[in-house]
Amino acid sequence: MDILALFCYNFRMREIPEIRLLKNLVAVAKNKTMLAASEKLFVSPSALTRSMQLLEDELGVQLFERTKNKIALNEVGREAVKYAEKIIALSEEMRERLSLLERQSRAILIGSVAPAPIWILKENPPKDFGGRKIEFQIIDEKELMKQFMDGKFEMAIFPFAAEKGAEHSKEFSSRKICEERLFFSLPKKHRLAQRKSISFSEMDGETFIVASEIGFWDGVHKKNLPSSRFIIQSDKSALEEITRSSTLPHFVTDLSLKFQKRPVEKKAVIPIRDKDALAEFFLWKRK
Repeated sequence: MDILALFCYNFRMREIPEIRLLKNLVAVAKNKTMLAASEKLFVSPSALTRSMQLLEDELGVQLFERTKNKIALNEVGREAVKYAEKIIALSEEMRERLSLLERQSRAILIGSVAPAPIWILKENPPKDFGGRKIEFQIIDEKELMKQFMDGKFEMAIFPFAAEKGAEHSKEFSSRKICEERLFFSLPKKHRLAQRKSISFSEMDGETFIVASEIGFWDGVHKKNLPSSRFIIQSDKSALEEITRSSTLPHFVTDLSLKFQKRPVEKKAVIPIRDKDALAEFFLWKRK
């Protein structure tokens, strides 16, 4: 019986070992010595050695060659490491998949390229949501498409309709959720504060205060203002305080003004006339 057959035979005759033991085995293989592996695992060398002896007992095979001054994986042990890595990966995949299914039973998981469509859905949930709560994540468009295709999200929000591309129209349908328009919010003493509208090019090169997790709009800013610098602020309260008192320009949208009540009483809120300042968002789902 060859090494692979022997290993498989012992797995059939016994229960698969604890994942913890398999992870310890992989750590020993990666770190070369028991001492180095124990340091990575934050356990004592003696405890790690005992766990490897337990694994050998459970599998019914010897995984290590032991001499007076050295312990090293033998050929069976090296084969065991390959199986251990596969089992660990499968265990993690199972955990993630089951967690996702459990969440989907309680809530509709929606990935979105921007926050505003989520605000609208949460305020007026569509009837076909069946009363389930909404859990959402703001994510980059390319990564969202990948995760949506892989089934991580039940629905997804993109800045274009599913019917627009032939590759998506057969599998997905979409409906328009909203339009959102971008504005500059300028100090009233800014050189362009009296204008009725402004183009991106007229503001390029200035420094802006920007909220984090704005998704789609982050790409719009960087594409149209390549010479500008952006100061990212993740704390909502701090953002409101800074934008209220700062002389630096920032951005608002018609929907952020409506839903987040951004403080603009001392600012000149001016429309951006470029076509990239207007976005449409569509809710996608499988047919």
